[in-house]
Amino acid sequence: MSEPDIRDPATGARVRIVDDATPSVAAGPKLIIRPATLPVPSRMSVARRLAQASSVTTRHLAPLVGRAVRRHPIDDAAVALALRHIFDDLGGSFTKFGQLIGSSPSLFGEATAAAFRSTLDAVPAIPFDEVEATVTDELGLAIADLFVEFDPVPVAAASLAVVHRAVLPDGRPVAVKVLRPGIEHAMAVDLAVIEPLFGFLGRQVAIGIAGELPSLVSGLAEQLAEEVDLRNEARSIRWFEHLRITMGLDRVRVPLPIEGYVTKRVLVMEYFDGFAVDDTEAIETLGIDPGPLVQDCVKAWFATALCTGAFHGDIHAGNLLILTSGELGVLDWGIVGRMDSSTQQFFRRVVEGALGDESAWVDVWHHAKSIYGPTLQDRLGADDAMMAQMVRMQIEPLFIRPFGEVDLAALLLPPDMGRDDHSASEDAGGDRPSTSTFDVWRAERRRRREILESGVTETAFDRGLFLLSKQLVYFDRYGKMFFPDVPVLWDTTAYERLLAEPIVPASTRA
Repeated sequence: MSEPDIRDPATGARVRIVDDATPSVAAGPKLIIRPATLPVPSRMSVARRLAQASSVTTRHLAPLVGRAVRRHPIDDAAVALALRHIFDDLGGSFTKFGQLIGSSPSLFGEATAAAFRSTLDAVPAIPFDEVEATVTDELGLAIADLFVEFDPVPVAAASLAVVHRAVLPDGRPVAVKVLRPGIEHAMAVDLAVIEPLFGFLGRQVAIGIAGELPSLVSGLAEQLAEEVDLRNEARSIRWFEHLRITMGLDRVRVPLPIEGYVTKRVLVMEYFDGFAVDDTEAIETLGIDPGPLVQDCVKAWFATALCTGAFHGDIHAGNLLILTSGELGVLDWGIVGRMDSSTQQFFRRVVEGALGDESAWVDVWHHAKSIYGPTLQDRLGADDAMMAQMVRMQIEPLFIRPFGEVDLAALLLPPDMGRDDHSASEDAGGDRPSTSTFDVWRAERRRRREILESGVTETAFDRGLFLLSKQLVYFDRYGKMFFPDVPVLWDTTAYERLLAEPIVPASTRA
């Protein structure tokens, strides 16, 4: 029997299918990312923004610091609320962090996420005359000549761009994504302020969500430089479409860009009609079971990550739609995570270990040791074999036990670098008094200073692993919603086949 003549829409090349049951990630077009050069903000603009940020931060956090110094209790909800007020007052890039927190209850806790949830849809739209001017300047024609319909009210508004629904002259409905005017300068100013500000909060406040803010900044400048050129997103969509066809994932779709309608500041693509994956009431009206669709999405995500080292880097519920056509649409390809070869190998070995390769855990431990050093091992007095088993005991259950029994947010928790005597006495049944908030705060500040003074700095491994793990936290939520009795690696045969594929590096950062 001859092979079917299936063509890749990105290249027109014929796609080879091994067989219907075996996904094959063939060597296709590379994912080319060309980051924009953000402007260098003036000292005056940075100074003004920094003064604003310092004033706002001091106003909202001073009461909490005062309570800590007086040894009064402070709960995470109070810290979260204070940070929410800070982000609200500052807007801009701070909204982006608020959206991350609001969409990640598994990572930050339900109460903390709830405090930030309204940031997901509270971003103001762009005045329509500015949208119209940008579209006209970028595409070279008036909106009336480009589209037969163009809804002036956006269907979505985010910190970097807005999306409007329109109709092409041939009758096709499309989504028109438009960058906010002046966004590059605004992002550059915010980046110059966020890094020292969040570093200060992480060191001085230290407890709860504040202690994790510095890790959220990692890679932000690189990410924003890529997001402010929408041609990168178009290339990412075409890259995934090639893989989607190659793997036979017919129930997963991406909104293909419209030829001739893609520029740096405007991206016109297919319009998807559907409901967010977590809008269970609306999905029920469609008579569609979202579970199998989400499982296909998980498999597609693992396939790209394992075989190419690249993956969709922001799969929150707003970017996954159950379409009225009965498929699952994956939106917003502005953030595509890319692992370096070392991080990709680490991730592959973790999956291989979870699938039963016991030797993999030795490699996983050695890799972690090479990144973070032997501090934990020295404190425990354990050899490498014991440490490999400890790593296995911490990670393996997260992948092989059902979603309803695990918490994938554990993948994002900082490593336990050894507990103090108080914690040990509790485990042994001791009755020492509980540690005050002030003591916790002081100990955490000391720990973070020691890390900085040791010369250990965050690496590409840390950044890649954080973005990788964040997506698994999103999947944790969907798994608990739709298939709580199924583990992450439910289809062991499919994952073993994927791991047998040759590694095809996807990404080139031009």
